[in-house]
Amino acid sequence: MIKIDLQQGVVQEKGDFREEGTETSELIKAVGFGALKVFFFVIFFLGVYTYEQRELDALNVILAEKENMERVMQQKIIKKKLLVKKLKKTKSDYIDVEKKVYMLKDIAKLRLMFIKAMATLNGFREENLWFRSVDYNQGLLTIHGYTLSKKIFDQFLQNIRVREKSFAGLLVKETKSEKQKGISVRSFYLEINLLN
Repeated sequence: MIKIDLQQGVVQEKGDFREEGTETSELIKAVGFGALKVFFFVIFFLGVYTYEQRELDALNVILAEKENMERVMQQKIIKKKLLVKKLKKTKSDYIDVEKKVYMLKDIAKLRLMFIKAMATLNGFREENLWFRSVDYNQGLLTIHGYTLSKKIFDQFLQNIRVREKSFAGLLVKETKSEKQKGISVRSFYLEINLLN
């Protein structure tokens, strides 16, 4: 009788199978563990990428706000420069107007002095004394005139000298006797300084 132990071969095969199964299960465990590591590694990098992307987006928003503020500031600077330019023009116009006002004041002052001087001189003028021409320039009054006698002319000069407060200076440039329409007259040429 031949005895064949069929079990032993099976057991051995089972054992080999277990060894093969153990290696396979360890391989499966190693691959699973590796896949798990790769999964966590990918998740970690996705998290870092997402965090960095959010930070970048936040920085871009801040940068956009800064650029917007810079544009607003540039517009304000441009407006301020235009305002300064207008103010300079206005100041220049004001200075021009101020100069004109001072000139007009001076002109008005000189004209007023002329009017007062002429009123005073006409008050001194006697019946037989005429002004042929009166010129007024920058405070200097020039009078050309005629009188019938030297005595009338001397009295006119005496009246002017008495009123020296009104007149800064008197200069008789010329007097001479002439004949006008058959009448003997004395012509005169005076310069009176009205400015003190």
